[in-house]
Amino acid sequence: MEKNLAKKATKEIWLFNSGSTFSGNPKWLFLYIRVHRPDIEAYWICDQQDLVKKIRRLGHPAATFRSLQGEKWKRQADVFVVDQVKEHLPTSFPSTIKILNLWHGVGCKTIERGVKFGELRQRIYQKHIRYYSVYQNHQLFLVTSPLMEKHFQEQIAIPDENLIRAGYPANSRESNLTTYSHAIKASKGLPDDAKIILYAPTYRDRSLTNFFGKAIPDMASLLALLQKQNALFIFKIHPLMAQDPIYQQLQANYSNHPNLLFWDNQQDIYEIFNQVDIAIVDYSSIFYDLLASGVKSFIRYIFDYKESDTMRDFAFDYLDMTFGTLCYDFETMLLALEAPVVRADVQADIDRLETLFWEYDRPDNCEKIITATQRFQPKNTTFPTLYSFDIFDTLLRRKTLEPLGVFYYVQDKLQNSPLEFPGYFCDNYQRIRRQTEAQLRDYYRKSTSLRGSDLLEIQLEEIFARLQTLYDLTTEQTDYLMELELEGELQTIEGIPEQIAACLELKQCGETVVLISDMYLPETFMKQLLRKAHPELAELPLFLSSTTGEQKSTKKLYLRVFESLDYRFEKWIHHGDNQHADIKMAQSLGIETVFCPRQKFEQYERALVNRIPHYDGYLTAGLFANYRTKDRHSSDYYTYAFVSMYFVPYVHWALKHALQQGTETVYFLSRDGHYLKLIADTLIALKKYPLRTKYLYGSRKAWRIPSFVEEIDEEFFSPFGNFEALTDFDSVLEALCVDEKTFDRLFPELNHLKACTNITLTEKQEIIYAAKNSSHYRDFLLAYAKEKRICINQYFQQEINPDEKFVFIEYWGRGYTQDCFNRLLADAFGKPIQTVFYYSRSIYPSHGLSIRHNFNPNLTSLVFVEAIFATVPYHSITAYQWDKKIARPVIDYKENTAGLHNSIQALLPEFIADFYQLPFLDEDALERSLFDFAIDYFRTSAYKNSYIIENFAPLKDSVRLHAKEEEYAPCIRLRDCLPKLAGRPIAVQTTNMRLSLARSSRLVRLLYQIEKKWLEKAVRQLKTRLRFLKRKLLFRS
Repeated sequence: MEKNLAKKATKEIWLFNSGSTFSGNPKWLFLYIRVHRPDIEAYWICDQQDLVKKIRRLGHPAATFRSLQGEKWKRQADVFVVDQVKEHLPTSFPSTIKILNLWHGVGCKTIERGVKFGELRQRIYQKHIRYYSVYQNHQLFLVTSPLMEKHFQEQIAIPDENLIRAGYPANSRESNLTTYSHAIKASKGLPDDAKIILYAPTYRDRSLTNFFGKAIPDMASLLALLQKQNALFIFKIHPLMAQDPIYQQLQANYSNHPNLLFWDNQQDIYEIFNQVDIAIVDYSSIFYDLLASGVKSFIRYIFDYKESDTMRDFAFDYLDMTFGTLCYDFETMLLALEAPVVRADVQADIDRLETLFWEYDRPDNCEKIITATQRFQPKNTTFPTLYSFDIFDTLLRRKTLEPLGVFYYVQDKLQNSPLEFPGYFCDNYQRIRRQTEAQLRDYYRKSTSLRGSDLLEIQLEEIFARLQTLYDLTTEQTDYLMELELEGELQTIEGIPEQIAACLELKQCGETVVLISDMYLPETFMKQLLRKAHPELAELPLFLSSTTGEQKSTKKLYLRVFESLDYRFEKWIHHGDNQHADIKMAQSLGIETVFCPRQKFEQYERALVNRIPHYDGYLTAGLFANYRTKDRHSSDYYTYAFVSMYFVPYVHWALKHALQQGTETVYFLSRDGHYLKLIADTLIALKKYPLRTKYLYGSRKAWRIPSFVEEIDEEFFSPFGNFEALTDFDSVLEALCVDEKTFDRLFPELNHLKACTNITLTEKQEIIYAAKNSSHYRDFLLAYAKEKRICINQYFQQEINPDEKFVFIEYWGRGYTQDCFNRLLADAFGKPIQTVFYYSRSIYPSHGLSIRHNFNPNLTSLVFVEAIFATVPYHSITAYQWDKKIARPVIDYKENTAGLHNSIQALLPEFIADFYQLPFLDEDALERSLFDFAIDYFRTSAYKNSYIIENFAPLKDSVRLHAKEEEYAPCIRLRDCLPKLAGRPIAVQTTNMRLSLARSSRLVRLLYQIEKKWLEKAVRQLKTRLRFLKRKLLFRS
């Protein structure tokens, strides 16, 4: 309502409305004021333009709500006069508006807040949710007797100070005020002595379209009686029942019959009450209006009395609060019409009922109403707020994120069940469980008539009873399945801390807080889940669909809350995750909503559960999803969900295997071992493994040449040897381990290489040939190796205890570094020593004293992981030096990707703590599956994942020996693509073209696609054509 009032006239402005008709108490007070109260401006306002024209023809001002005139009246209005608790109130009313509710009838039925079922229930509760404080602060209500005063206060929650005690304007109307012709007998060609019989059945909540077939089963008999009695029978039907097909058929067939009149609800039937001779009524309040108008002959035609779908409950004893001939069937009603009975003592009943229902009625009703309204001052009372919370995915969540994870829990457990289940059932349980629930819900939706209930919620026991029937399970098997599911739910559930804190803070502040959930689980078990998350949650009022059968998704569970709490709140705020049940349905009832987005699997997490469709897989993906929703940098999630998978499962497997072998100390080699040791130390502390760890500085580059004790390893000259990454003359010197002077002495024939800026493959082969076949160079190399071993041997003697059982955890490789280490270790300690190395995957198998344990046989290249190791803030160790008598590694620090390095340092321990507290069913199998999934995902989908594109692709590393560091997948610029158009390679060195393209502009990606799709195709076609022409020419020659 607007607080700023428009400038208005001195006179009060009263607006009147009676729905879509000009009738009822508002009409008669309107007419009274128009005639007797010139100090009040009375205007009729409605939605129907035809009604506006009709009222204007009668000489009264009227406008539609949305017209310019109507908008002006609304902004200036002092009083809004109605005959019902309005569902919609104009927002442009001033904040001082008074709502004068004259109501539309007394009676025995429950009304408004007392309506517990039927079509109107939702609409009634909805308006009380939306406007409760407006009704309390601004609405006056007319009551006609002490009985009705108590009745309406109970049914509508009206404050005592908002009551006006008087009679209805419609019952004290002036007889000379008419709005249509009252010559209804003449309009049908009937004489003046014809009797008028009014049939006015009430609204049926549950039989809006199947009433008249029961009420008037034999029209021919009725018509015969009417003609014999010289009577006009008026059908006065509630507007909401006018769509009854039988009624519409009767109207179409008999609208012109002289003895039948189908009343037009646009005409106010109260104006002709004085012509009614016999009234046929049932449960309608019209009985009391007819009684007040002087009608004395009544037939109570209640053929459906006490039937379940008749109408809402009675507030009073119907039979005691009415009088007239009782007829329980159509035939009895016809007999009563044929011989109407007016009892001699009827006046006693009339006097009794008039006292009960009309005690406040006086001749000056209208003046009393006007005076009370003018004296009333709207209030500014504020009322408390009702807070409600959904449960699943709002306050509680499953660690598996989706309920499917719990079904997989049962399926995985069935594999080792002591009970025998069919093989197909065990292998496909999760799908069978989902299908069975869906089938049961479908049955509930499509069987409301068969079941005699419109309640749609199912029970957990029903799901398993259906499973038992479908698969011929024993009761023991069925109970076992249900116990497993409940066990899985309880084990998987956890609270959402932020949401629980917000909920309980409201409770601690004295607010009213309730929980509302659409869930098939039994209430006692739901309380158990709530108690696990937080004990105080279990103490909150719980409205559960499995208990009531009603759901939020149909709005009925919200209505149940309204009833149970006897709703008296300023507003209602509901928190939930479901866009339909928690947001759309709640908002349609006038409830404010707070959307709590449900966590969903993103691409990587979805790929994980698709690859590992087990309970443990869902737990892991759920862990990632929960972490992702925290407000963290993307590098944190990349570390937590991606980097962890490359390292943690493998390292944990290696530690467990080493323990089984009686290992005492685990060594890690720099630089790759930096992160691996961090993981191992965290796992050892968490699991309390009796293992020590130690970090050893070394590398292939530092150990290869010094390991040549007696001869040069031929691998030194292989494609993967020391000459792998020759680029210019400086790299040649580095690969040969010589300075320029020594180079000139040993390789004079290669002097021309000094001018080379880009070593070709031919030149590379020339260098290797010269080195391999030079005895002088071999002697030089062995001498160089011996010199370097002095410091290395000292370092090993300092750091390694050869008498204990130790192992090394490497990451991956051929195994050549281990062979170099073996030779060095034997030389350092003067005896052969077996070395046990763990690899995620090695190329070489165990051989001699080099024992190699492999975690995974997957041939996917792990070169990409080297880029992650390269974030360690120092280069690979290439040499050792003396510090007095102590051998120390030469550590060459470098600039690194600090953000990712810091994330790895901080978050791998955090991940390990989170991951290993999850209740996995098969940890060993999961670790192997996760590692396998992670490296395959990188191979197939890295270019589609934003976390990899943003955090991994820019990483720099030098994979090959002596090569300079370069980005793993650099961004391709537009100018880099130009050579491709000329058939030359793109001017960018990338390890992964798809990742590079993913980092590049849309234009670059488009050009690349065009080139791949069209130019390469054209080149292939041209080459094919040329080959064909060549063969053709050869054939001719």
